[in-house]
Amino acid sequence: MSDLHCPARPVRPVTASAAFDGRDASINIMRGSFAVRMVESGGARPEGIDQGMEQGCAHPVGPLCLLDRIGLDAAQAIAESMRQAFEEPLYAPPALLCRMATAGHLGAVRAGGLLRARQLINTSNY
Repeated sequence: MSDLHCPARPVRPVTASAAFDGRDASINIMRGSFAVRMVESGGARPEGIDQGMEQGCAHPVGPLCLLDRIGLDAAQAIAESMRQAFEEPLYAPPALLCRMATAGHLGAVRAGGLLRARQLINTSNY
C-alpha cells in the first residue's frame, strides 16, 4: 500500500492556537483583515493595497489577493477563531469579509472574491 495519503507529520487543524505558534498564517490573516477594513472604510482600493504591498514591501502577493486564494470563508473562520481564543476584538473578521462570504463570494478559486483580475468588486453591494 502506498504511503501517499499518510503524512509524515500529524495533520494540524487551522485554529487560533495553531495560527499563533510562530507560523505565517496569523500574520497573513491579520494583514488581510486590516486591508479589508481599509477597503471597507473607503481609505483605499483593493488593487492599490495589493500593489503597495507587492511593490513597496516586496511581498510576493498582496493581502487581499492572498485572502482570495485562501478563501474568504476560511479567512473568516480563522479570524473568528483567533478573536475567540485571544479575546481581542481587532482579530474579529471585518464585516465586509463576513458579508461577502455569506453572499457566496468566497475567493478566486470559487465564485469571485475581493479582487477579480485586479478589479474592485463593488463592495457597496454588501
